[in-house]
Amino acid sequence: MKTMNTLKHKNAMRAYVGFAGPRTVAAIMERIPETLLSGLTGAQIGMVMNAVNDSYQAGRTSAGAEVIDGEYVWVDCLQRGFDLSELRALPE
Repeated sequence: MKTMNTLKHKNAMRAYVGFAGPRTVAAIMERIPETLLSGLTGAQIGMVMNAVNDSYQAGRTSAGAEVIDGEYVWVDCLQRGFDLSELRALPE
């Protein structure tokens, strides 16, 4: 996590309740400015991480569809998925 000390990192991760895979955490941390990180406690950073993650999840939900593994699209309102290769083959 950017330049946080170990205790601050542990406290941030203790307060963060979202998916904690390394790529996910790195993507969340990229959106938090370094100047903000330096002025917050670890617990407060965890709260900011939760807000960033919640915003991302709300955006995904509002889109009504998502690309899965780069080659499959799930459309919520249809409760159905499609291979992107099939969608690309459709006439414009």
